[in-house]
Amino acid sequence: TALGAGRGRLAVQVLSESLVLSITGGAAGTLIALYGLEPFAAMFPGGLARASEIVVDYRVLLVALGISLSTGILIGILPAMRSARMSTGDALASGDRGYAGSRGRNRAQATLVVAQVALAFALLAGAGLLTKSFLRLIAVENGFVAENRVVMSIVLPEPYRSSEEQIRLFYEELGDHLSALPGVEVVGSASQLPFVGGSSWPPVLVETSEGEIEAGIHAVSATPEYFDAMEVPLRAGRALSSDDRSGGVPVIVINEAMAQRYWPDENPIGRRISLEGYILEQDDVERIWLTVVGVVGNIRYFHGSPHFVMYWFPFSQYPYFFQTFVIETAGNPAAVIAPARAALRAMDPNIPARIGRYDEIIENSPGVTAPRFGASATAILATIAALLALIGIYGVLASAVAQRTHEIGIRIALGACEGRLLRAVLRRGIFLACLGLTAGLCVALLVARVLESVLYEISPTDPLTLVEVGILVLGAALAAGYIPARRATKVDPVEALRQE
Repeated sequence: TALGAGRGRLAVQVLSESLVLSITGGAAGTLIALYGLEPFAAMFPGGLARASEIVVDYRVLLVALGISLSTGILIGILPAMRSARMSTGDALASGDRGYAGSRGRNRAQATLVVAQVALAFALLAGAGLLTKSFLRLIAVENGFVAENRVVMSIVLPEPYRSSEEQIRLFYEELGDHLSALPGVEVVGSASQLPFVGGSSWPPVLVETSEGEIEAGIHAVSATPEYFDAMEVPLRAGRALSSDDRSGGVPVIVINEAMAQRYWPDENPIGRRISLEGYILEQDDVERIWLTVVGVVGNIRYFHGSPHFVMYWFPFSQYPYFFQTFVIETAGNPAAVIAPARAALRAMDPNIPARIGRYDEIIENSPGVTAPRFGASATAILATIAALLALIGIYGVLASAVAQRTHEIGIRIALGACEGRLLRAVLRRGIFLACLGLTAGLCVALLVARVLESVLYEISPTDPLTLVEVGILVLGAALAAGYIPARRATKVDPVEALRQE
């Protein structure tokens, strides 16, 4: 300015520098998006809905480009405006070669670092909560064994639905063929399987000590071998048996949740529920009562869901045209998939079936992939934010060291020890990190309730997670500040004095 440069020329210079940086960063981000999106979406096979349709949309890309350019303009305008307000004489007297006074620049840098640390802490806290929630979710006991199991889901086409007897004969014959395969130990089937099928809640009347109660209870048709194939423990009474056939006494096996709901502190064996009559709501229709003959352990049908109140009735008495077979194997379950499919084709090659390893199906079910996706995506964003915060801390401290080269040289010439210089430089980084942690804690507590609905058995303000994240961020900030601090202790006092 003293040499005659106009404000417009100075503004163009500052803007051109900031725009080059923002355009370069935007181009790098575009490359990351183009080449990083596919492997990111592939992290969640089968679980992320319509993952194959995710692409880099040109409209989103234009928005990102606009944000990148706007950021470059904003970053350039603010320093240019601050430079225009400076006193030329004061700037020349200060000996500062920068485009703005050191105090203003330091305050702006410090503010950005505090904001970056606060954002990193809030995102890392959210990622930590979601990760812990996901780990607790998958650690929950499901009540059955999925390892070394193959499941095969079948929906019989119309020709096979002409009578219940035809449905029964087809599935019983297929079950015999599957049981005869090499490496197969137990074969059972059910109309609905945890993490595979849906759920049905037919209305019933429950016979209790206080009278009949209307309820909707999850009902499943199952073969006697089903509980052995799933290793569901028997708690009381007996399981379904081959004697529970059509024309016999209608029976059911209930889970512990149902026993506790309707017959607490009582023996549920011998109690009854009714299907007919309540559904038809006709007094002249004789009700069909199903007698409880056994109680088994609770089975979790979906991760994160409570234990269903449910019962199983014999497949032979109520055959459904859709069934899912559970095939327990002695060795590698993948070796049974092809023979099982061949057994079905030998009976009818036109009947489709979904077949696969049970543990892999559960792993890729929405109840698992949805929280895993949320935890992973948040962790990636939090990691990026943390890296930005560390870069910011490093940049501020490196800039501070560069600006204080003359001062540091004088201190070394006067005998300042290395440890004291190291602490002096690190102190600023620790101070900014602590300010950012305080602000980040406030932000995390304010938005914690947003995560409450997606967390499983963990508080959104879990103190252990907040402390762990705080220690992690503070430790990372110290590591980021160590390099410029260490560099400060290696300044040559003669060279530092010559700079002025």
